[in-house]
Amino acid sequence: MQGTIDPFGRGLKQAQEKLDTLQRDVFSSMRNSVSNEALLEYSLAAMEQRPVRADIRHQIEDCTTQYLERKKDLGDSIAACDGLQTLSIYKLKNIDKVFFHYRDTTAGEMQRVKHVDDVNKLPQEVLAKLSVLQATGIDAMDSVGYSYETKVLTSIGCVTRDAYDYDFVEDAMCVYISPETMAEVEALVGY
Repeated sequence: MQGTIDPFGRGLKQAQEKLDTLQRDVFSSMRNSVSNEALLEYSLAAMEQRPVRADIRHQIEDCTTQYLERKKDLGDSIAACDGLQTLSIYKLKNIDKVFFHYRDTTAGEMQRVKHVDDVNKLPQEVLAKLSVLQATGIDAMDSVGYSYETKVLTSIGCVTRDAYDYDFVEDAMCVYISPETMAEVEALVGY
């Protein structure tokens, strides 16, 4: 199960990487000297409370418009990943408990593995995202990096086939949840 933790985390980072690549690609059309001049001009205009030079404003607006159009093509789910945390969930064969792994941010990033007797005890956001993962199916998801066994549904979670190499694993997936929901998970297990 430990081998799934890193790919699940990469699935969440993949959305931010797409956004970073887009930003770099769009604004790389401006030479460094031009982008430095634009930054200086915007700063001076703000400090002097005057309009930005038209030539620089048009160039920045063109790049920003292109960025926004291409960002829309990535989908709203990219921006929805900001601030989410990874909660890995495992169902083992012939065991009624559901195990989950998370990083306890209140204990200095300590990793925790806990369990619940009934998956329905998990917070509503977790259950809703698990439902979306199951309804979508692994074949409709994107690969995480170069891994063809771990699939991601941006802003929802990951599913992996790697864990099925072990006879005792029935299901291995993760959901990306808000810090508030993570606090509910921590409270659920008595922290």
